[in-house]
Amino acid sequence: MEPQFSARIVVDFDQSFDWMIAAGDYTWVSGDVAAAYFPRSARGKVECDARLFHFDQFGSSEEVVAKIRAADSSNRWEPGQWEHVLAVGAQHPLEQTKSPIPGMGSVAVIGGRRGVLCLYGGGTKRNVRVDPWEGDWALSFGFLAVRPLRA
Repeated sequence: MEPQFSARIVVDFDQSFDWMIAAGDYTWVSGDVAAAYFPRSARGKVECDARLFHFDQFGSSEEVVAKIRAADSSNRWEPGQWEHVLAVGAQHPLEQTKSPIPGMGSVAVIGGRRGVLCLYGGGTKRNVRVDPWEGDWALSFGFLAVRPLRA
């Protein structure tokens, strides 16, 4: 479960959903990626550590969240919210071309089904869509985890 991407990111929670999508300069955005499904989760500008965790076995969303939280008991990681996902997309645009990046910390309900914001890519394409919460996640995903900076 060794992280392959580690960086410091800045998240401006006061920016609108649409502004954050525009800042990522994506080549395609799914129609279900809409502000109505992803309410703001905080206020202000925050700097935090971010990592992508890749797991060695398929797992449900609940299992992925539990593994992220168990990764470091002395300085706990939390699953990334949609704002963290879009900050990574804007500040580190090539990461999503290496592996899909879901934000397991913000669960939207769209048409009665739960889903999470996910960055995809390959080559020059960088896409944003909502992936289902139900079911198992493949080994190719890099799950975004964040934590406050240590003083």
